[in-house]
Amino acid sequence: MVKDKAWVIVVNPHAGSGSAGRRWSDIEPLMKVCDIDYVIANTDCMYHATEIAFKAASDGYRRFMAVGGDGTIHEILDGIMSFREDCLTKKIPVNLSQFVIGVFSSGSGNDWGKVHGIPSGIPEVISLMQDESFAFQDVVKISLLDSGNENLVLKKSYMVNIAGAGFDACVCERVNNMKKHGEKGKMLYVKSLVRTLFRYRPGRAAVFCDGRLLFDGNMLSVSLGTGKYSGGGMLQTPDAVLDDGLTDVTVIPSLSMMKIVREVPKLFSGEIKKVKELVFGRAAKVFIRSCEDGQGLLVEADGEIIGTAPASFEVMDEKIGVLHNNAVLC
Repeated sequence: MVKDKAWVIVVNPHAGSGSAGRRWSDIEPLMKVCDIDYVIANTDCMYHATEIAFKAASDGYRRFMAVGGDGTIHEILDGIMSFREDCLTKKIPVNLSQFVIGVFSSGSGNDWGKVHGIPSGIPEVISLMQDESFAFQDVVKISLLDSGNENLVLKKSYMVNIAGAGFDACVCERVNNMKKHGEKGKMLYVKSLVRTLFRYRPGRAAVFCDGRLLFDGNMLSVSLGTGKYSGGGMLQTPDAVLDDGLTDVTVIPSLSMMKIVREVPKLFSGEIKKVKELVFGRAAKVFIRSCEDGQGLLVEADGEIIGTAPASFEVMDEKIGVLHNNAVLC
């Protein structure tokens, strides 16, 4: 039985270096005062939010709120998509547009919530929930492929904001390791970016957009976005549109250290397209292949490491419902 109005609140007590758990203690009393129908589930390890979302969707729930960061949203999405695939296998009709995801931002980056204009104040977020202030946005299916047989899918994942490969993914991996060791704060991504710069060695890779070669050469990083923000406010895909059925692509070739340091501020100002060496594309389907023998190109989605290239990124036909401040344009 579908529970149309009830919310599943997924609390990641470790997000934001523990701030998400404390934030929930402020959220819950207001949820009760506002008479919002909800159930709560706490995560206790990686991928637990995916399990929670899958089971909740199987039990008929269609609305999900994360108390956490972009990683929690990513895991919830993977759970919903696993449920949808299970339904398709069993020939049970289900449409992605039936679902709504939202967030009480409590992570380190909170980039996805920023795209949707989700306020930081708890009463304001609850007001959006009460008003059913929803929009629809694209979901990108990511297929990690076997390097020896690119027709063989090893793993699937999904994204609602930004994915990346190469340097971008290594920065995310370092950020996640820093969090595990107790580091926190809005400068985590900047610190990680600087530290990774001095260790990362670009490799040769090829990027295809809708079957056409966009780039082939020594590559520092490639970013793919339906959203604009990543890494706590960086604008790697500044012109991305959430619901246009396309993903924006930014390829950063191998550049000198001096050039990189000089151009880094453009990542935050939205002027990255002024860097003439960069390559830009837009497509419904993107394919990335590492051209380095035996060297996997690390891939991340919404800040979470999911595996290595080769990988395909395909915008799905269906869109998912999202909590959205309708005073903000997508």
